Amino acid sequence: MKRTILLALLLTCGTAYANGDTPSVASNDNRAMTGHLHDGVLTVSLVARRGIWHPEGPQAPGFEIAAFGVKGGALTNPGPVLRVPAGTTIKVSVHNALMSALTIHGLGAAPLIVPAGKIRATRFVATAAGTFFYWGTTTGSELDRRFTADAQLNGALVVDPPGANASDRVF
Repeated sequence: MKRTILLALLLTCGTAYANGDTPSVASNDNRAMTGHLHDGVLTVSLVARRGIWHPEGPQAPGFEIAAFGVKGGALTNPGPVLRVPAGTTIKVSVHNALMSALTIHGLGAAPLIVPAGKIRATRFVATAAGTFFYWGTTTGSELDRRFTADAQLNGALVVDPPGANASDRVF
């Protein structure tokens, strides 16, 4: 029990729950590519909402967090992986099912602002190869100051060089 309490304090994610109607947040092993890639365009529909995350396994207490998921799918922590070859256009729509406005960084040059209950979209070209990430905030906090409600709103954005073998793992 001490370990669970310590983990909760370290994560500072929110309220602890044993179970309930709030959806579960699955652990994302970052192996599956998200979205539909066709003719050089990746199309992805994400959702941001609250769920229960069980960092020590499904039998341990869970913590309510805000997380990303694919529309119609499970929430995951970290959020869904966006993986494309360099030069791909990425079209992302985000449904904000949270109670506060959501600002997402890392999906293009400018932050994407999604009011509570709304859907917004952005489009950008992934030009530079590398491993990046996207992250969101509902508190207006900078990345290194997200300690509470939105600390787990993030996901990987991997841009592979043309012709690369995409078999590596993202941690």
